[in-house]
Amino acid sequence: MKDHLVLFDDTCRFCRRAVAHLIAIDLKDKFIFSPLNGKTAKQGLKGKMAYLRRANTMIVIENVNRPPSMVWMRGRASLRCFWIVGGKWKWIGWACFIPWIPDLIYRLVAKMRRLFPLEDVPDRFFRSQKDRFLP
Repeated sequence: MKDHLVLFDDTCRFCRRAVAHLIAIDLKDKFIFSPLNGKTAKQGLKGKMAYLRRANTMIVIENVNRPPSMVWMRGRASLRCFWIVGGKWKWIGWACFIPWIPDLIYRLVAKMRRLFPLEDVPDRFFRSQKDRFLP
């Protein structure tokens, strides 16, 4: 059932919070997760896509186990997650179809995230969800 891979910056508190929120709303276990600096990202993002490992952003590979896969980045990636989760979250997710505005907002938030200190998601939370994470 876990058809969609979310690659994220596991050193970023904001990204870790986003992943924790996605796990909480993903009641049907549609997503698996991996850090951008992990083995999964290294194996999956090769050749022309290798530069994405250095992107320091959220990347969603939709239908990772059954081609054709689609790659979503930045703001559109986070919104696509809401679209995939569905239910009451789908009304937010429709914005993933807007061409450049979500990415612009994502970049602005990414630059300003240091101004809003967030508590880190404890490692024990991620360990308790270990079946959802790839190396």
